[in-house]
Amino acid sequence: MVVRSTSMRFDATELTIEELALQAEVREYLDKRLTPGSYPLGLGMSGAVDPAFSRDLGSRGWLGMSLPKEYGGGERSAVDRLVVVEELLARGAPVGYHWIGDRQSGPSIAANGTEEQKRYFLPGIASGEFSFSIGMSEPDSGSDLASVRTRAERVYGGWKVNGTKIWTTGAFHATHVLALLRTSADKHNGLTQMIVDRDSEGLTVSPIPFIDGSEDFCEVSFQDVFVPDSRRLGDVGAGWGQNTGELALERGGVDRWMSLMPVLENWAANQAAQGGPSAPGRSGLDYGALLGLSWDVAVHCTNGRLRSLAGHGGRADQGDGNTLRTGLCCHRGTAPRPGSRPCLRRSVRVAARPGRAGGAVVVDSRWNQRNSPHRDRERIEPMNSGSEINAYTFDADLESMVEQFFAEKSGTEVVAQAEIDGLSTGLWSAAVELGLPLVGLPESVGGSGGSLLDAVTVQRAAARHAAPLPLAETYLAGRLAAAAGLPVPSGIATVAPGSQRDDVRRTNDGFLSGTFHDVPWGSAASVLAAVLGDRVVLLNISDAEIGGGTDLAGQPRQSLTFAEARIVDGDNLVDPRILSRLGAFLRSVQMSGAMESVSTLTRRYVSERVQFGRPIAQFQAVQQHIVTLAQMASMSTLAVDRTAHALTRRDADFEVCATKLVVSQNALASVRAAHQAHGAIGMTREYRLQQLTRRLHAWRSEFGDEIASATQLGEAVAASPSLHRLITDPEPTLQL
Repeated sequence: MVVRSTSMRFDATELTIEELALQAEVREYLDKRLTPGSYPLGLGMSGAVDPAFSRDLGSRGWLGMSLPKEYGGGERSAVDRLVVVEELLARGAPVGYHWIGDRQSGPSIAANGTEEQKRYFLPGIASGEFSFSIGMSEPDSGSDLASVRTRAERVYGGWKVNGTKIWTTGAFHATHVLALLRTSADKHNGLTQMIVDRDSEGLTVSPIPFIDGSEDFCEVSFQDVFVPDSRRLGDVGAGWGQNTGELALERGGVDRWMSLMPVLENWAANQAAQGGPSAPGRSGLDYGALLGLSWDVAVHCTNGRLRSLAGHGGRADQGDGNTLRTGLCCHRGTAPRPGSRPCLRRSVRVAARPGRAGGAVVVDSRWNQRNSPHRDRERIEPMNSGSEINAYTFDADLESMVEQFFAEKSGTEVVAQAEIDGLSTGLWSAAVELGLPLVGLPESVGGSGGSLLDAVTVQRAAARHAAPLPLAETYLAGRLAAAAGLPVPSGIATVAPGSQRDDVRRTNDGFLSGTFHDVPWGSAASVLAAVLGDRVVLLNISDAEIGGGTDLAGQPRQSLTFAEARIVDGDNLVDPRILSRLGAFLRSVQMSGAMESVSTLTRRYVSERVQFGRPIAQFQAVQQHIVTLAQMASMSTLAVDRTAHALTRRDADFEVCATKLVVSQNALASVRAAHQAHGAIGMTREYRLQQLTRRLHAWRSEFGDEIASATQLGEAVAASPSLHRLITDPEPTLQL
């Protein structure tokens, strides 16, 4: 059976020249407009309310950017808007006045409003004059919006509204409330949206003090409030569908996970000053990965391929808020940024909040927004883009071919037998017949041709099926040889890990003595490639004494001891980092493929396994595991694809290190979630899962474990004036 990934796949993208120019323009403006200490640092949409600042943004065309020009908007791409929003959040800007209207009310009115409504409301939103709040949740309704009871009854000329809304963010300062109201008894088809003036007679707003001391949340009480029918948004009974579309706009943005950036910046600098850079590196790259995903989501929205990917950063703000708890004492190292300390306290207090803050649909919004039967399935028309989309894709035909090959050739029994034999010679011969081991290496040096992206396709497909083959090692040895001007070795080749060569001695007459430790597939290979200083050398493994050993997946990992063995020395000097760079990247590729299969396998199992009379996939705890697996696989695949694209243009050490860290962390989360969902069956040798999860454990520690990667990245953070600038630099620098 062919394993098809159930994770969402995106084409990796990067900002274009025009988008980078917009980013620079926004940064220059904010440098002058928001000097440190001149404004209270905010946490995303709960930033300070400053109508003058909002109007200033509107005058520059940075509000209503995606709205049609005829209604005062900019008619620009989702990526352009993301560039502006990202910079505002990174500064903790005072965006509280315009945020909801710009993010969701404006697009919703543009999609569902009458011509009169569009001409009245949209220019006010785009200029920063109007401020919106959203009236959805109600007392005793919990997360079930379908149980809304605030009722709108028809009266002459409009509607009379009675009831109460809670958790209505920003209602105290808003000029309008976009409310979801019950107009009939039908659970879903009896809901209608209406735009209510904040100063309407009978409407009362009372702040609800929040855990962090803020009063952004409000209770809104309607007592015989008259709403003209001209303020009804959309058809009567269309409110449920409109509201879920609006929630997608709310939860598909970057404000969920970017909200902590202002305090994370200050915390990272202080942690680095105290000599503990690994935590900033780990947290910062979570943001880097999510930012890359957000860019790609924005491109898909612009192209009309999806409206948003709701909830994709749901864990980041919670996780980093908990991490920042230690930051309350971190200001001993350097002077804190003005305003960061109260903002830090606030972030710690809100870290425990549910992932659906700011609106509710079902008990777990992340699961619901992927799987709700009521989600919007209509075709989304492409938005206008101000510049050409800068994206790339993989060879679909090659991907289909190698997927089918490994699905047929690398079954559970084949993998199990290879753990006994050390190598599946039959599978290797079949792979060689197709030229798979050297895909991605030029034919001129003995390879099979193709690009780095083609090599990624082959390596990932092999990992999806736990193929017991040294494909990555053979490819890596070939890349080293080609870089040194040597012919690509024929047959099975492997590499010497770059960090364990202290006892290796090279003589001037072309010989080498010493031991290379933990060499992958040493007993199966015929050639060893090693990097010594700025040279690549090749050795015949037949000249070595081989020590026994395997990794966690049961694959050969051995020591090779040479005594005066002749070496083949390349003429070209190489970057000493080439081995660690490519090795870390290939392990990330393999882990991303294995995680895709772990996600698919687990989803299939829980849909078939019945307990207490129903499939265990219907249990909420199991659903959470499935969501985790899909998120980890999607994020890892995207990180790998983006790094592959960067490697086609430059060394990309920063991206490689970041990807290895993020993918390794995701691998651990995937292993835990998959085994929790499978229970005992996942631990048995006859079942496929353990073949994949044991490989994930093995690959995590090779070519840079998580501690080493996080430390390197943390040091880069410490050396950079800004964490946000570091992760958004089109060519960030890092010495591996």
